[in-house]
Amino acid sequence: MDPDALHARLAAAARRHRRSLNNEAIVCLADHDEPVASEQVLQLATSSGGCSAYDCEFVAAAQQLGVPLVTEDRAILTAFPGLARSLDPFSDGSRSGS
Repeated sequence: MDPDALHARLAAAARRHRRSLNNEAIVCLADHDEPVASEQVLQLATSSGGCSAYDCEFVAAAQQLGVPLVTEDRAILTAFPGLARSLDPFSDGSRSGS
């Protein structure tokens, strides 16, 4: 789905449910957790050179799903250059984090 169309749908649902955009995203994603093995997370954290286990849970989930991890976390972008992608190519600068 086009990122702008997805943003518009999420924003409309947030207004309808009287939630913030972030809370609406959390509600939408709540039933779609991707369990990952703790061993994999700890291995990634150990080999990353400084990323937290919390951050490496997202890395492990992206690896498991076979999708890039879009982030602005510089440590993740540096440690996992083949998987992590900056938000810059996906953003036109018109959206705020609300």
